[in-house]
Amino acid sequence: TEDPARDLFFLVGADSLADLPHWRQPQRIAELATIVAVNRGDRALPSPSELEKALGPLLAARVRPATMPAIDLSATDIRRRVREGRSIRFLVPRAVEVYIAEKGLYRGTT
Repeated sequence: TEDPARDLFFLVGADSLADLPHWRQPQRIAELATIVAVNRGDRALPSPSELEKALGPLLAARVRPATMPAIDLSATDIRRRVREGRSIRFLVPRAVEVYIAEKGLYRGTT
């Protein structure tokens, strides 16, 4: 449900922004939430003029860039760390860490 007292933010990888006009009801998404474009890996965020060219002025006006540090991490890395008996603390949510430990996952895999 909509709550006008709350600000909503829709996070999307900057590399996916070009497809936004082809999503179902992109204008409605922009009406309901501020679109936050997050960089992925070493890809730079698009400039305001690139955003406007790709999205049009109305959608581009609702996009805010957010730069985050790149984390080179994959599911394969997580499984390898568990198999080697290394910590995955802070690499996955605590509930995931506990679940993997309780179920004994990835210990015998190669």
